Amino acid sequence: MAERIRNMTETIATCVNRITGLDALPAGTKIVVRGVEVDVKAVMQACIDAAQQLEHQRGVVHAALVASRKANDARLKLDEGLKAWLTTNYGLESTIAAAFGFAPRKKTVKSPATKKAAAEKNRATRKARNTMGKRQRLKIKGVLPPEGEGEGGGG
Repeated sequence: MAERIRNMTETIATCVNRITGLDALPAGTKIVVRGVEVDVKAVMQACIDAAQQLEHQRGVVHAALVASRKANDARLKLDEGLKAWLTTNYGLESTIAAAFGFAPRKKTVKSPATKKAAAEKNRATRKARNTMGKRQRLKIKGVLPPEGEGEGGGG
């Protein structure tokens, strides 16, 4: 079996070589492949035409993708500003904002188990760091050392 060529440029070059090779044959030579007479030039030219059309279509698709990405980037930039404007002027929970498709952020609801675990972690952290609340700090009273004991060390 013939080797498949993966590059379109190579495919076109191969087909052109096959068509050029037909000129080396004596005039009127019939080519029979697997018992069937074939028109080599027509098959090769069809391959060249298909490859060229494919390359053209790839260019069109690439240009369309670039245009689509630019338009989508512009839309995203506009959406940010539009949402801010709607929020400022009407509020995010208004019917007008909803008509534009902007919904308020969903508030997460914590389960009682999550709240309990968070409170336990908070207490453990405060204990480990020896931190106190405002009322706990107010309960602490400083004690002055007796008069005889002092800083100078009496001499």
